Amino acid sequence: MKYGSRIIVEGKTYISIAEAARAYKMDRNTIYGRLKAGRTIEESFGLRSFNYKGKPIEIICDGEIYKSYAALAKAYNLNVTTVSNRITYNGWTPEQAVLKKSVIRKTTGHKIVVAGKTYSSQKKAAEAYGLDHRTVWMRLQAGRTIEEAFGLKNFDYLSKPKKFNIEGKDFSSLRDACRYYSVDKYVLNARINKYGWTLREALGIDKRPSYEKGVAGIIYLIINKVSGKSYVGITMGKLETRWEQHIQKAFSEKKLDKNSIHTAIKKDNPDNFTIERIDNASSVGELCDKEVEWIKYHKSQFPKGYNLNAGGGSTRTTGKRIIVGEKSFKSITAACKYHDKEDLRREITNRLKLGWTPEEAFGLVEKEGYNFRSHIKVKVNEINFETLTAAALHFGINPKTANQRFTNMNWTIEETLELKEREEYSNWNKITYDGKTYNSETELREKFKIGRSAYYARKKRGLSISERLNQDNKNHIKITFRGKKYTSETELCNEFNVKRATYNGRKRSGKSISERLGFKNK
Repeated sequence: MKYGSRIIVEGKTYISIAEAARAYKMDRNTIYGRLKAGRTIEESFGLRSFNYKGKPIEIICDGEIYKSYAALAKAYNLNVTTVSNRITYNGWTPEQAVLKKSVIRKTTGHKIVVAGKTYSSQKKAAEAYGLDHRTVWMRLQAGRTIEEAFGLKNFDYLSKPKKFNIEGKDFSSLRDACRYYSVDKYVLNARINKYGWTLREALGIDKRPSYEKGVAGIIYLIINKVSGKSYVGITMGKLETRWEQHIQKAFSEKKLDKNSIHTAIKKDNPDNFTIERIDNASSVGELCDKEVEWIKYHKSQFPKGYNLNAGGGSTRTTGKRIIVGEKSFKSITAACKYHDKEDLRREITNRLKLGWTPEEAFGLVEKEGYNFRSHIKVKVNEINFETLTAAALHFGINPKTANQRFTNMNWTIEETLELKEREEYSNWNKITYDGKTYNSETELREKFKIGRSAYYARKKRGLSISERLNQDNKNHIKITFRGKKYTSETELCNEFNVKRATYNGRKRSGKSISERLGFKNK
């Protein structure tokens, strides 16, 4: 049986399965699935119960015989699923299920003693202490004591938020500090744990002692005075710190490669080595490229030196060859340099991933059916830049950070590129509505009891603040169907038990209101 086919249920004819399903307050997909599985119309609509072997069942309740759970539920104007679950899973009698007679509820919980008091289950104890029972269960599974699990005794754990104060402002966790200072939490973690920055340096409050604007890392050269061999390395931290790391590894208990720089340091003594900075780079990619070039220049790869490989591979993979306009390049980066499109490297890479030809990705030929977005042109200090990315790279700012500041946080171009100090961080996320100022959109949402997903979905659609908060009822779509008025299409869908997504899909297809609701036009 197909959707839209006429169907007869209990002697009454319906123009479609959907209309019959609405009449019996059931999901039409459930009906269709049962019919497709070979069930009869009575079984499909719950007029006659069946088990998986196809044998009908009968239910006796208060002296009456019912052919199914649906019939029983319909007689008492109850939800069929509720009645079925009470009888099948909870072990209630039919009278208890529909007449709500006294029921002794069963529990599978285990008794637990907390602070001298006995509770019938962990859940009951958690409720008594205002905790989520899942949190208590996970703590106990992790080996915490009952006192620790219920918060009666403090304990330390790796992910425990640490409260601290910076510049007179209290933060409940590092994540809150990251939000306040607009620093990615993963970047903060790398700066502190990998590169040894202080917290204030990682948050951008204090400049590092070795800080150089526009320098992402340095290339250094180590020379053995005894053998004359050399080693080229890279680091994103201090040169002194990197040398200490080499020495520490050389004299550690780890097994060392006999041809490595660390074996040589251990053999000939650190005092017989010199280390100096020979170059720097503005990005990780450039740092890797320059490492390869300097290894070739100093011929420091084994067996003539201490470098065990050609360099560049420890941080990223080698680029693949690409042919653009009948010219071959060793990588996309090299092609971008040749065509003077270094600022668009990421965008070009994404285009290639989407299946564009190299010529289309580099803009040598026009891509059919694609409207190129105009880039943000920037003029700073009398210098014109074709894109914001180009301006960010020129002033040594991460392009992603610059775009977020300028586009999402409404910073001025000078503040974005750190040419002008940001006067106040505390007001950037404040919002004013109806004459009252809120510290954040979260506070505003919670005041008007609007869910996060709904609020930001409306914001993405370009709705005003009042529309996001459901305060502008004048703009709601009013609709009339079969002589009855509905305040919105959502109310109309709920009335006829039609999913809003299904309704919208039919609406986009140009169908009438009756067709959107599953009625077939005559």
